[in-house]
Amino acid sequence: MRENALKKIWAKGEAVVNGWLSIPSGFSAEVMAHQGFDSLTIDMQHGVVDYQVAVSMLQGISTLGVVPLARVPWNDPARLMKILDAGAYGVICPMINTAQEAEAMVRACKYPPRGFRSWGPVRASLYAGSDYGDHANVETIVMPMIETAEALKNLDEILSVDGPAGRGRPEEDRGGLQAARRDRGHPQRHRGLLAQDDRGGLPVRDDRERQSLHGRQGRGGGGRRAQDRHQGGKAAGLLVPARLDGALLDRARAHLAAFERLALPDDGRRRAAVAEVLLPDEDGRPCFLITRRAATLRQHTGQWALPGGRVDAGETAERAALRELQEEVGLTLHESTVLGVLDDYGTRSGYIITPVVVWAEPDHELVPNPAEVAKIFRVPLDDLEGPDVPRLISIPESDRPVIQLPLLGTLIHAPTAAVLYQMREVVVHGRPTRVNHFEQPVWAWR
Repeated sequence: MRENALKKIWAKGEAVVNGWLSIPSGFSAEVMAHQGFDSLTIDMQHGVVDYQVAVSMLQGISTLGVVPLARVPWNDPARLMKILDAGAYGVICPMINTAQEAEAMVRACKYPPRGFRSWGPVRASLYAGSDYGDHANVETIVMPMIETAEALKNLDEILSVDGPAGRGRPEEDRGGLQAARRDRGHPQRHRGLLAQDDRGGLPVRDDRERQSLHGRQGRGGGGRRAQDRHQGGKAAGLLVPARLDGALLDRARAHLAAFERLALPDDGRRRAAVAEVLLPDEDGRPCFLITRRAATLRQHTGQWALPGGRVDAGETAERAALRELQEEVGLTLHESTVLGVLDDYGTRSGYIITPVVVWAEPDHELVPNPAEVAKIFRVPLDDLEGPDVPRLISIPESDRPVIQLPLLGTLIHAPTAAVLYQMREVVVHGRPTRVNHFEQPVWAWR
């Protein structure tokens, strides 16, 4: 899929120069495309433009690399989906007054699991590329317009919605694309991908299991890290606090208490538990632990993993997770630090994994057990908030989507990717998202 150039501009902290199209003419749009604008917005709200003419205008814009946008008449899922299917790379929606309306807009514009957009990119797949469905959630832009007293009153709540990439403010109701209020570039993007990922030597672009990363490998980019966007102790547009504090602890407890976990029945597979540890880094930012497994292990050598292992006879998942934490990374915690348990995840290799969410105070030293762990990483929770988290790809061996998380300059796969994604959804956002349907890559089936 061709990249959205506006995101690259915003990632550098620069402003986008946008042109406005109200005349219903494909030729007029083509002329405007040659005038040096970064983007052009087709006004389907106050302009005299209907859908068929809008398609011809999108075709005129596509003669050059100008990014095509559209302002729709209303927050109507049918209109939003239809203009995206026609090839608009971003939509502007007027009269967004509440967080609920912003969330509804985002969900109409995003494919599952983030939203409910219907599949049918009739022209978008021609303009953007045959892999449109794999990357549309990342590359397309959703922009709610803040233009009423009610919207200003609810601005903080609207900005907390996960999905919008920019906000527009009307000037004499003429609309206009403003500079993005918050950068949604992925916090790891400027680091580039490693030549190898966690599959123990398979190249990142293995044709059998990986879709194209559309030119991002090794690209420099100018995206700021997500944690650098914190202002005044609050995340700019994100739901992750700037520091690991009591407010996050209370939120995590409440979200887990309200979550109805799904437990898998015993079916012959072995029971295992992993610890999803919330703890601060040296700057006090909320992080989770992930490890790189030792090269001396007989299985899963060098892979990325959460601390964990088999549940012994007569042992609970919570106690197993805490035991493995002590054995692998030297972290000794009391059972009172357990915040809750997420859904069981069944693996192809014969395990049922129970993720246990644990809270750790800042005064704990981490010491890797060299027999099991090569290195320990504290990853900011913000790194799970990137626009391409998660990646979902298809493989011929399964009808289930393979989940990937771009973290630490590489790609993390299920089961680790699945349980981390559910932690983000449930613990941070309070969304009862299920992940057991996400597939593992073929190399992890054995």
